Amino acid sequence: MVEIFEQDVNEGEGTGVSLRGIAASVERELAPRGEEREYPEFTFNGLATPPEEVDRSVLSLFGQLTVLPGTCAVLTGRGGFQKVYHPGTYSLFEVPLGRAVVQVVNVAPQTREIPPVTALSADKWNVTLKVAVDFRVSDPMGIAVSLNPLETLDTVAASCVLAQIESMSHDALTGRPDEEAGVDEVARQILERLREKPSLRGLNIINVTIAQRKGDERRIKIIQDATVEETRILEESKLQQQRGEARLADLVAQKKMARREQEIALIEAETARRKMEEEERLKIAQAQLEAEAAEIRRAQEEWQAELTRREEEWRTAKELEILQTKSQHEERLEAIKGIAQTTAEAAKSGTLGGLGVSPRRRPETLISEAEPVVEQGIQALRSFQERPAPRAYLPLHLDYQDPYQRLRLEEQRLAKIKGADSEVILRSGRVAAATVSYGGYRLRIECPAGYPDDAPRATIVGPEGEEKPFEFAWDESCYLSDLVREALLQLVVGVSE
Repeated sequence: MVEIFEQDVNEGEGTGVSLRGIAASVERELAPRGEEREYPEFTFNGLATPPEEVDRSVLSLFGQLTVLPGTCAVLTGRGGFQKVYHPGTYSLFEVPLGRAVVQVVNVAPQTREIPPVTALSADKWNVTLKVAVDFRVSDPMGIAVSLNPLETLDTVAASCVLAQIESMSHDALTGRPDEEAGVDEVARQILERLREKPSLRGLNIINVTIAQRKGDERRIKIIQDATVEETRILEESKLQQQRGEARLADLVAQKKMARREQEIALIEAETARRKMEEEERLKIAQAQLEAEAAEIRRAQEEWQAELTRREEEWRTAKELEILQTKSQHEERLEAIKGIAQTTAEAAKSGTLGGLGVSPRRRPETLISEAEPVVEQGIQALRSFQERPAPRAYLPLHLDYQDPYQRLRLEEQRLAKIKGADSEVILRSGRVAAATVSYGGYRLRIECPAGYPDDAPRATIVGPEGEEKPFEFAWDESCYLSDLVREALLQLVVGVSE
């Protein structure tokens, strides 16, 4: 058994050291850490703990204070010293020596349900509302000295709910669909009333939620009966309207049927008349078709004879070309034989012995150093080889006699011009005109009857409609795409300048 003796020192200054305090400090230092961090019980007023004296014994020097998360500590010392400590661990060096007490205040966000409030609405119907208030402590010092902050909150909240019920109609409070107000609007107005109350200055009202609402049973019954009656009247009205629409639709259908029968009679009469006319036209058209068929057969026979003649011409031209090529080959062979004979005679006479011909030397060097006879023979052979062969003008192949061949070639070439839209017009089996659009400009081309032997006429039409002729050096081997490219190049150069 340990006897504990107390000894007060310097009582006049309000400070002292006791063996009981020393023992408590030692016990607290040796205790497990979990015991120091027990969450406090706010039994003083529901939001703060009762005042407790701070241990300031010798072993703990000037004292130490630990504040848990979600709380604040209000420390009151000698000489009116008062300070709020937020979560953390503090050494109390700055606190004046002497007795000091501390209160822990709960500053975490909380929700408190207010008991249901029943009152008469603005239109004198019973309405019951139950709300939940979200709040937190904003002034720890004020709450630490307050006796009943939660009861004050309940009372003020109940008065605000009562005032709100009395200021609104029954339908607005109960959330009838045809009313503008609703649950959120009621809660918002109650929240504004609570924030304006001076008795709740130490508390920060965060939000108000309507937990329960109940209207007057008599009013609800009246509304339900009215809704049922309104629904019945609306359904009867819809039914009458549907019956009227059905009768109107029946009359409209009968009218349409009579009109259609009349139209059918007119159509049948018109059909009979047109049938007779068409039969007469068919007879005339059949006679014309028979005449045209006879003309087509005659044209086909002429065309077949023309094809046979041209095939014969083509075969004859090819044979002439083969004979001409064979004759050229024979002449070249005779020339080569002559050169070889000349070279052999020069070698026999010894004129080639002093040249010292190397297999790597070029023929031009040999010619410059050879004797005149050999040089003349080689030059004659070279001039014969370089002589252009006579051009053989052969008739066109049968495939090129198609009158639409030129049109297809023109369209294919124009389609290869990027960014340009083109159109080629064919008349009487020949290309008659063409139009090309590019970048707001339009090139109009007119082809004469002798095209492509005769040059076409081109005109450039600007974005504003101005026209300017375009000159182009035409050749029978050119196509319209060549003319278009030249015109577009001139336009691009003109715009850049």
